[in-house]
Amino acid sequence: MEEQTEFRDQAAGILNHGHLLPDEEIADIIRGQMTTGLQERKTVFVLDGAPRTVAQSTDLMSILRNDHKIESSSIFYFELMMSRELSFQRMELRVQEALDAGKVPRSDDTPEALDRRLDKYEECIYDIRARLKSFGIGYNQVDVSTFTEEPSRKIASFINTFVGNHTRRLAEA
Repeated sequence: MEEQTEFRDQAAGILNHGHLLPDEEIADIIRGQMTTGLQERKTVFVLDGAPRTVAQSTDLMSILRNDHKIESSSIFYFELMMSRELSFQRMELRVQEALDAGKVPRSDDTPEALDRRLDKYEECIYDIRARLKSFGIGYNQVDVSTFTEEPSRKIASFINTFVGNHTRRLAEA
């Protein structure tokens, strides 16, 4: 338990400065969460914000194929598309909502930190797409700019609908 707390503190320190966790740590987190989830008989995993680098996409495929023997046809990647301007607007909204609720906003919700995250994303996304497609991953772009009210719920609903439709198609085959 103490190791988990120490890890969370270290991760928070990295994220609070607007940086991303190292690829190896992301792989360890994914491996641990998937192992636990599969032991609990979960069949759907949503990786929010991963993979963000080519190395993470390679690690993810290794975890899925080698550690858990999951077929590529059962894996879907959703790239949430929105303009940089909208990203900043949503960040400002998150900050304001936290303040209005009497909470402290996320320390990485600053224009500088968001700029760094978006720059890194734009630097890597084309190679990540290509890598995931080469593994036979179902790739989907979702324009979330139209999700104006409660975007998190809309995104979750979209993914649930997509996964449900895929599961029905498999059952019918």
